[in-house]
Amino acid sequence: MPTNSTTAKIPNWVKAVFGFYAQGKLSDSDLIQALQFLIQQGIIKLS
Repeated sequence: MPTNSTTAKIPNWVKAVFGFYAQGKLSDSDLIQALQFLIQQGIIKLS
């Protein structure tokens, strides 16, 4: 589970993208863009 400091690093627009995606209101490409942003910012790390 992410810590509050990790969650705080995620911009609100990214949280909104995931929320809207979960509701079926955004496309897969929108989700991919959000994931790419998180990876570029170092919030998500690929091993």
